Amino acid sequence: MTQAAKKPSSASEAVVESVRERRRARTRDDIEATALGLFLERGYGATTIEDIAEAALISPRTFFRYFASKEDLLLARGRDKMALAARSLGERPPHEPVMDSLRGMLGVFAALHSTDRDRELAWMRLVTTTPRLAAGFLEMVHGMELVLRDFMALRLGVEAGHRRPRLVSAAVGTAFRVAAEMWHDSDGAEEMTVLVRENVETLVAPLLETWTGPARTSC
Repeated sequence: MTQAAKKPSSASEAVVESVRERRRARTRDDIEATALGLFLERGYGATTIEDIAEAALISPRTFFRYFASKEDLLLARGRDKMALAARSLGERPPHEPVMDSLRGMLGVFAALHSTDRDRELAWMRLVTTTPRLAAGFLEMVHGMELVLRDFMALRLGVEAGHRRPRLVSAAVGTAFRVAAEMWHDSDGAEEMTVLVRENVETLVAPLLETWTGPARTSC
């Protein structure tokens, strides 16, 4: 078979794969939305995976193809967003001022943030007021901090254990946590992405402005 004869088949396979991926993403989104509605109506602890499957018109087995647990269902998307935003730092110009790189990361986060305000706010309420989920949310933020710490160490020319990268990454994590609290407390009256950006400018910029270069020790 010639190379030319193979091309239509490859193109067709790509289309089929694209349709399959979109269908999978839509099913995942439908399950998340259904589960969120049930959690708000009945409570997180009182809602079972069987309840979610029944309401979403799927089997429990299908549920586990998409999610490992109820906790994973609620935290996976947020974890992916934070990971993508943090990893985007690696694509920033190497000689760009660190604060500009952080602003670029926040731009990625804003782009990933859902435009469905009510759904995002309901999600935030659940993950910050349900003890088990709150712990997972804090772990998610900490994971982002670790990526930031390594990035900061590289840019500042110091070891990852140095005080400055630790402080900057922790400050960014705090900026996210406080923004989440403020957004929840305001019932969504303020923009989450704006709150995060303002908090980062308030906490992180001063830390970087006073940086004069690598210290002689790691503390």
